[in-house]
Amino acid sequence: MKLVLSLITLFMATQLFAAPKTLEGCLNQKDQLDREYCQKKRLRAINKSFEKEFASYQKGYSQAQKNAALNKLNAQIAAKKAQINQLQKELKISQGNLKRVQSHLSHEEHAATKKQKKRERRKKKTKKLKKLFKKIF
Repeated sequence: MKLVLSLITLFMATQLFAAPKTLEGCLNQKDQLDREYCQKKRLRAINKSFEKEFASYQKGYSQAQKNAALNKLNAQIAAKKAQINQLQKELKISQGNLKRVQSHLSHEEHAATKKQKKRERRKKKTKKLKKLFKKIF
């Protein structure tokens, strides 16, 4: 029984402190400190995996291994740049939408402007009528 409990707690601890595979996993964290910790842990995991792979070739790369590693890194860089471009476009759209929502009138403001317009129209009509009466009489 104790073994089962210890295995369960071990499993939960590894899941709790495991670095997520994607950046979205980190960004979905609700707490700011957890989010920052998750991002730092993810970056450390990426760096460790590269260092581990690089250390395995400590004696030197063959030309084929070097080309494969360079192609892999270039592909990763291109994918990250594409992600950045996409996120920048989404950010620009979101900022535009934010400005549109901020500048849009609420129902109360819209109703108030309608009332003001009606009052202004009535005032104009009465002024016109007064001018007409002055001309006539």
